[in-house]
Amino acid sequence: KVLQFVESMLEPEVTLEELKAGEELICRLDYDSISQERHILKICGYPLCSNKITKEWRQRYHVSLKDKRIYDVEVRKLYCSVRCMETSLKYRNDHVPEQPIWMRLDDIKMGPSDIGTNERSNI
Repeated sequence: KVLQFVESMLEPEVTLEELKAGEELICRLDYDSISQERHILKICGYPLCSNKITKEWRQRYHVSLKDKRIYDVEVRKLYCSVRCMETSLKYRNDHVPEQPIWMRLDDIKMGPSDIGTNERSNI
């Protein structure tokens, strides 16, 4: 399920429902990997944006006089705009769990089709 979800996030057109459906399957590191993979495919790193990445960043930092901020280009280059970067990082921090799924198995709701698939022993 996790691999299928991650692969579906690499499509240019992702809906909010699709993103929400799998947010419990991944952790923040996985979400960051999705953003990086989308960038490699020249698509904005924010899964809900289908814009192409057109700018090649060569420097390490970007000074925005408009926003009066300094951005780390290593993160900024994954997105088509500052708005997408900020929205994506806010979504990640607000909705995507920090811990990997195997550390949260007791917290995840298991559906009827998952009964009997939990191989952990109850010691």
